[in-house]
Amino acid sequence: MEQPGGGRLRVLMVDDSSADVLLVKEAFRDCGLECDVEVAEDVRAAIARLDRLARATDAQDAIDLVLLDLKLPGGDGTEVLRHIRLDPKLRELPVFVLSGSQSPADREGVERLGATVYFRKPENFSELLRVCSVIRDLWRGRKTREAE
Repeated sequence: MEQPGGGRLRVLMVDDSSADVLLVKEAFRDCGLECDVEVAEDVRAAIARLDRLARATDAQDAIDLVLLDLKLPGGDGTEVLRHIRLDPKLRELPVFVLSGSQSPADREGVERLGATVYFRKPENFSELLRVCSVIRDLWRGRKTREAE
């Protein structure tokens, strides 16, 4: 199924858990969202990829959204979010936080930094499917508005 506006959703998933990455890919597929998922396993790799995106001159390096965990090796996911929001070329990039943290302070902190949406990491696959369905619906709604 082609996404509204053409093409596949291109996701940068910033997460150090290979199991979580595999589950998210499967959930996207199961909820009907065709996407390419690129993975950055730590803060440094994520920022390097985002800097490459900011310098990109062609669509081949494009990312449509970031799926961000907060607990990462080499730093905190909020560093990645702050980097995105402070860069004029990246500022509008949607950032969906998917974190195991249940701390209200973590949620409020990323909302203040400009996260698009905050999800607590689901405890089972059916909950993950619901999260991916929300992402799918938000993405399709955004692409439909862009096409109008």
